[in-house]
Amino acid sequence: MMTYLDIGFLLGRVKDQDNREVPKSGVLHEDWLQILTGVDGMEDPSLDECLAALVRHRQVSPGVYLEPGHIIANVRILRSRQARAARIEESIQRRAITAPAINLDRVKFEEETKAATIAERIRKGLDPTTGKAPS
Repeated sequence: MMTYLDIGFLLGRVKDQDNREVPKSGVLHEDWLQILTGVDGMEDPSLDECLAALVRHRQVSPGVYLEPGHIIANVRILRSRQARAARIEESIQRRAITAPAINLDRVKFEEETKAATIAERIRKGLDPTTGKAPS
């Protein structure tokens, strides 16, 4: 469960990233604490989850002014991804599914890549060996 100090740390990170004013009165802290905790159908997020949600917000919504609802939405997404990964791992452990095997035949891959490169050069009217325009 988030504490008042956790909210202060989170708001400090938010402030540093978007230059917002965080009043010393603590009203903003109280608002964020109330919004981030006690969300229906959701366990209260931890500070680590909120920080991860902050990072995700900056990655997928650059320039968008962060609000507590963004944190909640991103915590839900991150939890969903973690739960999916756990379900897959559990299914692999009980052998309900098999882990995908990656069998890269390097020689075949290089041959196919070379053939595709030559074909593309020919299609573009370039020299198949050098990739340069004919003189």
